[in-house]
Amino acid sequence: MRLHVRRISLMLVNVIINNVLALFIIGVINKRFQFINTIFVAYPATEEYALSYVYPWYRHKMKWTPWPAGVFYQNGKWGLMTVVSAIEKDFKDGNNIDNLKLLIDNTLKVKDAIHAKQITFAGILPGVLYKNNLSDSTLEAMVTVQAVILAEKKLIKKLNYSPKTPLIILGAKGFIGSRIIKDLGDRDIYKIDVDNKEEFPIHLKGKETILINLTKKDALLEYVQFFWKELVLLNETYPEPSQKEVKLLSNKGCKAFHLVGVKASSFPSFPKAYYGGIPCCAAWLSPDMEINLKHLVVH
Repeated sequence: MRLHVRRISLMLVNVIINNVLALFIIGVINKRFQFINTIFVAYPATEEYALSYVYPWYRHKMKWTPWPAGVFYQNGKWGLMTVVSAIEKDFKDGNNIDNLKLLIDNTLKVKDAIHAKQITFAGILPGVLYKNNLSDSTLEAMVTVQAVILAEKKLIKKLNYSPKTPLIILGAKGFIGSRIIKDLGDRDIYKIDVDNKEEFPIHLKGKETILINLTKKDALLEYVQFFWKELVLLNETYPEPSQKEVKLLSNKGCKAFHLVGVKASSFPSFPKAYYGGIPCCAAWLSPDMEINLKHLVVH
């Protein structure tokens, strides 16, 4: 029953909102009051997850066309959450360049219709679009970088660590990692990627150290052998580390924290770990922006 409710609800919302007249009315109001700041484009993590929100026979209609799916409120402004049914393998497929262009065009139509200020994309989409020269926007990266820096400061205060605590960045060459390093200032930073794993700074063993994970899912399994009990994990990668990974960290005596996202309210709520907030990539920069930091423990 819940499956059908979700699927039918999404269709009904789009019958009501996703049409020229409704978007025009919203646009007239928003042009005057500027309450909708962002159009956020999300996508399902897996094929199965996609089918939990849309009927198989209807999925192709929203594969590259964002459908309104909810709203969120952060630091005085509203955002419109939209979804497409394409998944990561579709974005990585080199044969889908024209479809990615179509996705951008369709999203821009919604943005222009309601006079929103910006568009943000979830997950790997910002990096994929940037890599293929389809977008030069780094809005998502800017917010995520600031969120990670806020999280690191919050963690240092919570643990009573020195502001000069050494940092290890896993995924230092990535879309987010390279930008964070530029903004961290005068810190003792060790940049680690798959191609230089052997350079992991084991000489820090026994010293208070913060490791920021910005790499792919399950990458921690490749590095946990090098960890020590004074090393604290700050994980930005989604999804949060599995219980298997958390247990391995616990066995090493390491504390682990996950940057859930930015504090905000949303309807419907973002799934699972995002309860009480929104993903960093959906947020906008605000001097009052707050982050949600979750302490990971073995259940």
